[in-house]
Amino acid sequence: MGDTLASELGILAKGQPRLVTTWKQVPRGTNGGVSALGTLVSFLGGALIGVVCIASLYFLPPSQTDDSLCSPSVSSAVIYLSVGALSGLGGSMVDSLLGATVQKSWYNRKLGKILIGRRPPGSTEGQWEVITGHDMLSNSAVNFISSAVTACAAAGLGSLLF
Repeated sequence: MGDTLASELGILAKGQPRLVTTWKQVPRGTNGGVSALGTLVSFLGGALIGVVCIASLYFLPPSQTDDSLCSPSVSSAVIYLSVGALSGLGGSMVDSLLGATVQKSWYNRKLGKILIGRRPPGSTEGQWEVITGHDMLSNSAVNFISSAVTACAAAGLGSLLF
């Protein structure tokens, strides 16, 4: 959720995004491009997931809330909120790092368009320039890997905190 919010709302940022690997300015929509607004909303999106987790604790039967993990207390709420927010931010950063390195992005200055993957058939070399990455993973693969890494990291962090 964090990366989706960062992508969809980060493009509304006033400044140009910067490539997460080199910090150079890149066109909006470039894989691996980050902005302050996008980073903030990825953090807040993760926090929203934490809030949903906290709210769900109130729907558990009393017999299942004996464990400190499941009790709706202030300390567990802080942990759920923190893990959610950090996971939103971390997942977005993992996705951006993968997008900048193993997912090729092309840019057409004349059209002002970004293309992910391979250059369109019939286009000439000068029409499209590579601005990031290598053509190793699709967007779906990047999303899967970043989600899996984030889920494992969140589970590990949660197990340390509870």
